[in-house]
Amino acid sequence: ARPPTSRFHVGAAARGASGNVYLGVNVEISAVPLNHSIHAEQFALVTAMANEERKVEAIATTEAPCGHCRQFMNELRDAGGLRCVTRKWRSPLAELLPHAFGPMDLLDDGEDESARTLLLEKSWVDDSGMNAQFATLAYRHGDDWNALVPLALEAMRKAYAPYSSSRAGIAIKTSCGGVFVGWSLECAAYNPSMSPLQVVFARMVAQGKDLSSIEQCLLLECPGAHVKYDCTVRLTLEKIAPK
Repeated sequence: ARPPTSRFHVGAAARGASGNVYLGVNVEISAVPLNHSIHAEQFALVTAMANEERKVEAIATTEAPCGHCRQFMNELRDAGGLRCVTRKWRSPLAELLPHAFGPMDLLDDGEDESARTLLLEKSWVDDSGMNAQFATLAYRHGDDWNALVPLALEAMRKAYAPYSSSRAGIAIKTSCGGVFVGWSLECAAYNPSMSPLQVVFARMVAQGKDLSSIEQCLLLECPGAHVKYDCTVRLTLEKIAPK
């Protein structure tokens, strides 16, 4: 865990239907607002998604999941039956989040619940389903930044953005040559959503990388999107990886 502000360490382990276990920790980022933090449960689900796990059946945490995380986990298929385990108790998510508001509350009239793609389920789209023109933000780019374009585009296709249709993908290169990608993940309650930068930070921390090692960054967004990440990405990177 990396909690420089709270110094409160949280760990999570999510078990997928495949039998694989995906770990997560809480990550706080100095010098930016607290809502940029990554919760351990979110981290674990990002790791599961990055490994193409399509269903999580149980999640264990060192502390009780906060309301933010309970709402984020409610994006999963059959979320009410998700087994949540701590050192003191175990309960299905439905008991932790009674009378929940979730994805099905935002269906269009006549839309089939079973047809709605939920978190972790494959939501990739072909290029034909996306605008051919992209708004881009390149941070500290060098002569070879174009190498990040296909990676950011691939991440953009993987985004989960059913509420705004504002897919975004990001590719980051570190000073040691490592490359990491992230994508937008939305939540029906909006605020627990994760930006592509938060997702890529989780991927970096999972590999033990220092966020200050970011050397290049490319963000791809669709022009005219209702949700834009460029300003937030630029301001955050200026704080943690100043030029």
